[in-house]
Amino acid sequence: MSIPDKLETMESAITVAELAVVLNLGKTAIYDLVRRNAIPHYRLAGLRFDPQEIADWLRSRSISSVRHSKRKQ
Repeated sequence: MSIPDKLETMESAITVAELAVVLNLGKTAIYDLVRRNAIPHYRLAGLRFDPQEIADWLRSRSISSVRHSKRKQ
């Protein structure tokens, strides 16, 4: 199962710690993405992430999607 597919099985907003585990990143890296406004997030009782938005965000940045979109041009 791909990471975006795994995220889509999650039913509610996830925390920094949960996202860090799924993406295999440190929490500091997640906070850096948030600080740079480079990842979709919400500030609700701390930082929260919508799993579907993160899945879409990951898919839009995958190497295969970039190669696929370049072929169409």
